[in-house]
Amino acid sequence: MQYHKSISTIRGILGLSIQDFAQKVGLSKSFISRIEKEERKPSEETIKQIARKLDIPEKIFHLLALDSKNNDVKNAQDIGEIMLKLLKRNNEQSK
Repeated sequence: MQYHKSISTIRGILGLSIQDFAQKVGLSKSFISRIEKEERKPSEETIKQIARKLDIPEKIFHLLALDSKNNDVKNAQDIGEIMLKLLKRNNEQSK
């Protein structure tokens, strides 16, 4: 699984800097940066923590982190991005 892709994609969709993202999920900026640069791999517990803090289903992280060039995987990643954008829009509308 390529969680660096899922974290950077989610951060980008949410429009957060690395610092803002790190604060929001309760992790250090350097840790998030190292994950995105593929210098660190987050544990399953870290992924759960990030998902919980962002109120995003954990499965979206897994969809976006798939690491095959298979078209089915690409479709799953596209679905994950669409779902995340919908969640973001719904959250913004409910405020």
